[in-house]
Amino acid sequence: MLNQILQILKKGNTYSKKDICHMLKLSESSLEAQIDFLERQGYIKQVVLNGCNKKTCIRCNAKGCRQEITLPAMWELS
Repeated sequence: MLNQILQILKKGNTYSKKDICHMLKLSESSLEAQIDFLERQGYIKQVVLNGCNKKTCIRCNAKGCRQEITLPAMWELS
C-alpha cells in the first residue's frame, strides 16, 4: 500500500485525500496514518503553501488586511 501511495504522488498530479482513498479503497484515517509514516521515514515531505501574496492582494492593499490564507496540505517525494 505504501508503494501505491508513492506511485500516485510520483505522477505529479493533484489529488484530494478522498480521491486517493477511493483509488486505493482505504479509509481516510488509514491513509493519514500511512502518509504520516512515509513522512516520518523521509520518503515524502509536506509542502506548506500560503495563498495570499501580500504585494498583489487587492484586499490586503485596499483595507490593510493581513489575514493568512492557508491552502490544502500537499506532499512531494523527498
